[in-house]
Amino acid sequence: MSSDVQWQLLRNRSSFLLTSNGVKLSRDPLNLTGKHSFKYSGVNRRAVGLGTDKDGNTVLSVRSKKTSAQRKPSKMCTKFTIKNNKCQKSLAVVNALIESAVGQTRPDLVNKAKLKAAKIFSSKSASSAARKMKLGRQARRKTATTA
Repeated sequence: MSSDVQWQLLRNRSSFLLTSNGVKLSRDPLNLTGKHSFKYSGVNRRAVGLGTDKDGNTVLSVRSKKTSAQRKPSKMCTKFTIKNNKCQKSLAVVNALIESAVGQTRPDLVNKAKLKAAKIFSSKSASSAARKMKLGRQARRKTATTA
């Protein structure tokens, strides 16, 4: 079945669909922007997703056009995992990967993927700074109680 027909069937009944104040949003993992439209949906033959896994590593998912994997949904996506040891180096690696992988399949989404990667990395650095502050407070409390 073509992706256009699938979209016509699923656009109002998708399990990823969220409606808030008349605005339709999507929680699809292969959706870069969160907008509920065919251009950004995972139903599209050339979908691209960017997110994190349970360990906090960045995962870039690119849906392939392999005809052999059409009936095997788990094998339709090629996933690239980048370990996040140092944010700036990892961001450069992700941007290079986005240029090569996404640029070949969806050149219109390259800039949006880079923006989302930058947001992911900035949120990780902010959360690590918050953790350090929290650890600093706990250490101060321990030293205050022991003194």
